[in-house]
Amino acid sequence: MKLKSILFTGAAVIAASTPVAAFAGDVRGTVTDAEETVSIRAAEVRIVELDRVATTERDGGFSFSGVPAGTYTLEVS
Repeated sequence: MKLKSILFTGAAVIAASTPVAAFAGDVRGTVTDAEETVSIRAAEVRIVELDRVATTERDGGFSFSGVPAGTYTLEVS
């Protein structure tokens, strides 16, 4: 299976002496076969570090909302 995902996160800088504030964002993607021709329905997608799970829809799509800014590992089964 192949996984495509986009992580939308935001950060704001108020002033040079103020720390950066990180905001939560969305992780969305699609799970397909290796040739990217068939969408995989009912696959389980997990954000390892947060132990959050989503199940793909009929079109192979999945989403997580409110994901803190950072780097994550996604597992698909």
